[in-house]
Amino acid sequence: MSEVKVTAKSVARWTHKNFSAAGFSERQARVGALDGKVSKGGGRPSKAKEHLQAVLELKAQGCSNRDIAEDLGIGSASVSRYLKQVSE
Repeated sequence: MSEVKVTAKSVARWTHKNFSAAGFSERQARVGALDGKVSKGGGRPSKAKEHLQAVLELKAQGCSNRDIAEDLGIGSASVSRYLKQVSE
């Protein structure tokens, strides 16, 4: 048997042993009820406000995006994104 078939058989065996039709339906209902609800965690805090002013000042001094990124410890793509936000 190929590795894929063995893995599929193992998953099927575990699923058959650990799930009943009623249990599966209950789980799906619980997961479906969460659909579209916003997390209370809020995700990672954005540092855009901290960096935006520094990016603008360094850009006004003639620094390249790569130099700005290196100085602030952020990616050059982030520098580009901050500058794009300001120009829009």
